[in-house]
Amino acid sequence: GWSADEAIGRGIRQLLPLEELLDETSRILSRVCAGETVSGETLNRSKDGRVFPIAYTLSPIYAQDEAITGIVGIANDISPRKRAEEELERLRSGFLAMVTHGLRTPLTAIKGAAAVGMKEGSLSGTEAQDLFQVVNEQADRLHEMIGNLLDMSRIEAGSMAVRTEPSDAQHLLEEAVNLFNRSGGRNPVTIRTSGKLPKVNADRQWIIQVMTNLLSNATKFSPPGAPIIVEAEQQELQLAIHIRDSGMGIPPDKLGDLFKRFSQVHEQGIWGQGAGLGLAVCKGIIEAHGGRIWAESGGLGQGSTFSFTLPTAVSVETVPPPPPQSPLRRDEGKRILAVDDDPQVLRYLERLLKDGGYQVLTAAEASQVPRLIEVEQPDLVLLDLMLPGASGFDVLERIREFSEAPVIFLTARSQQEDMVRALKMGADDYITKPFAPAELQARIEVALRRHTTEQPPEQRQPFVLDDLVVNFAERRVIVGNSEVSLSATEYKLLYELASNPGRILTHDQLLQRVWGPEYSGETELIRSFIRNVRRKLGDDAANPRFIQTERQVGYFMRNP
Repeated sequence: GWSADEAIGRGIRQLLPLEELLDETSRILSRVCAGETVSGETLNRSKDGRVFPIAYTLSPIYAQDEAITGIVGIANDISPRKRAEEELERLRSGFLAMVTHGLRTPLTAIKGAAAVGMKEGSLSGTEAQDLFQVVNEQADRLHEMIGNLLDMSRIEAGSMAVRTEPSDAQHLLEEAVNLFNRSGGRNPVTIRTSGKLPKVNADRQWIIQVMTNLLSNATKFSPPGAPIIVEAEQQELQLAIHIRDSGMGIPPDKLGDLFKRFSQVHEQGIWGQGAGLGLAVCKGIIEAHGGRIWAESGGLGQGSTFSFTLPTAVSVETVPPPPPQSPLRRDEGKRILAVDDDPQVLRYLERLLKDGGYQVLTAAEASQVPRLIEVEQPDLVLLDLMLPGASGFDVLERIREFSEAPVIFLTARSQQEDMVRALKMGADDYITKPFAPAELQARIEVALRRHTTEQPPEQRQPFVLDDLVVNFAERRVIVGNSEVSLSATEYKLLYELASNPGRILTHDQLLQRVWGPEYSGETELIRSFIRNVRRKLGDDAANPRFIQTERQVGYFMRNP
C-alpha cells in the first residue's frame, strides 16, 4: 500500500512493522549484507494494517569497487497461492474423513452380518438370504468406491487410457440401461430418440460407466418407481445425451460444484451416498473424449437433468487413413522440460514424449527449474500449476528471466481465472487434466511452430567491438577466442545495447524492451543485470571497454 514517494527514506521497521518478525528480518539482512542472496517466505503488513504472506528475494547492491552499498528486494503477495494450499488441505482432510467413513460403513455392515450369522448358529433360509444380501450389497459398495478412487487418480495424473472408435450410439444407450436394470435399478428407464442416431467416437467401456453412474445417481434421489428418461439428439458434430429424473432436484447454488471432487448433492447424503467422486470421474471421462458434461435443475423438488456430449464419428470415406505413428508426431531434436511433483505424471509424460521423438527433461520441484532452463535451454516447458513450495505462476515468472521458450500449463485446475491469469502472464497454452495424447500433440506442435515463426533468424552482420563479437544470427557472444554463456535475459539486454551502438538507452527503455512495461522503475534490477553482463564479458565498470554508463540516465554500447 506504500507508494514509492512514501516508502523512500523510511526504515525497514516502519515498512515491515511486525514486531515478532524483527529478529528474523535482522538475521536475513545480515546475510544479505555479507554478500548472500536470500529467498524465502514471511508475513508482511500493508500500510492499512492488513497482514499477508509474501515470497521475497533480497540481493546486495554493489558499487563499482564491489563494495556493498545497499539491498535490492523483490516481494510478491502470495495470498492466492496460500488460499489455494489451504483449500487443498481442506479437501484432503475432507477426503480422508469421507473415505474413512465410506469404508467403515460397509465394513461395519459386513462384519455385523457375519457376527449375526455366527451367533445364531442355525438360520432359516430367508434369514440367511437376507444376511448374504447385506454382504453382497456392501461389497458392491466397497468395489464402487475403490474403483472411483482409482479412476480419479488416473484422471488427475492424465494417464487414463481412452481408446475411442466409431460406436453405435443407440446400442451404447441400450447396453447401459440394460446393465443398470440388471444391477437392481428400482426406477423404470425409457430411451427416447428422434430418428436414427449417428455413430460416436467413444470408448465403449468408459461411456457405459458414465451412463450407469448417472442413472444410479438419478435413482438415488428419486422416489421408487419414478420414471427416468434418457434422451439423445444430434447437435451438429456432437451427440447430446440427457438423463432426466423427477426426484429431489438440486439447489441452484450447488450446480456449479457438482462435478468437483468430494462434492455432495444433498447434505443428508454426505455419509450415505458415497465419497463424492462419481460425478468428478464422469467429468474426467467425458472431457477425455472431447466432450463436456453439465447439470440443470429448477431447484428442490423440481427434478434434475444431467447431460453430456460426445463427438460424432466422421465417415471414413471423407478422411484418409493417417499413417502409422507414435502418440506424438516425431520432431527430432526438440527438447521439452516437464515439471510436475507427481512421479506418475512425470513417468507418463516422459514415456509419451520420448515415443514422439522428443528429448525429455524432468523436474519435480520448482527450485530445479531455473538451473535446468539456463543450462539445458529446452525448446518448450510443460508446467504443473500446483507445486510444493511455489505455484506454477511463480515458476513462470522465473522462467521468463532466463528463457522465451513456450510454456504450456498442464494441470488439474480448470478454473477460468487460473487460465486467464496464466495466459496474461505469458503462458502459451493451458491444458486441463485429463488430456488425450492427440490433444497434447497438437498443442505442443502449435506452440513450437508459433515460437519458431515468431523468431526468424537474424540476417544482420555480427556486431564487432574490439574483441567482442555478438553474432545475431546464431545468438552467440564471443570475447577473444572464448564463447560467453549468457542467460536469455542477459542476452536480450546485450542485444538491445549492441543493436543501438552509440545511442543512450534509458533505464525505462531497457526495462520495457527486455522485461516488459510492468517493470518500469526497477532501476536496481537493470543495474544488477548490467553488472552480471559486464562480469561475464570481462568489462571493468571503472574503465569499461564495451558497456558505458550515463549516470542517472541509462547505458549505451560504444561505437565500433
